[in-house]
Amino acid sequence: MAKLRTETFTVTPTGVGRRDYSQDVQFSVEPTIRSYQLPYTFQEAYILNAGQTRTIDINVPAGQVVMLYDMLMCCPANVLLSFEVQTIDTDGVVNSVFHKAGYQKVDHHLPRGVPVFSAIRLIMTNNSTLNLTDVQVSLAGQQMSQEEYFMRLMP
Repeated sequence: MAKLRTETFTVTPTGVGRRDYSQDVQFSVEPTIRSYQLPYTFQEAYILNAGQTRTIDINVPAGQVVMLYDMLMCCPANVLLSFEVQTIDTDGVVNSVFHKAGYQKVDHHLPRGVPVFSAIRLIMTNNSTLNLTDVQVSLAGQQMSQEEYFMRLMP
């Protein structure tokens, strides 16, 4: 049987690199708030009666863009909920962001975000026979001027 010789060398990390080559690792994740961007949050509680569908429009201030990343609808009862989020452009075109159903909680995360120029439309449905008095809706993202948004798109 051959005897193996094992030697260990320490290598000093230099520069910025991958996790296995350096101690100084920089992470770049989206979303990042830069310059004139502000965090955008919307939280509201609604009443949804049994079998009711409710549509809410949330206006975006003129000259502003909201980048939506996280959307959540939840209630304290274990009932079937349906949640749809749409965006409305300045020319009136409606775009669907997502449509999901789930028990007690419906959430959706967009890693790259979706821009909203005019309004956010929420369509909430209570598919149960219970009247819900505390349906929570939360939206999170970034808010910036349209000029800042279009500057981000340029290389």
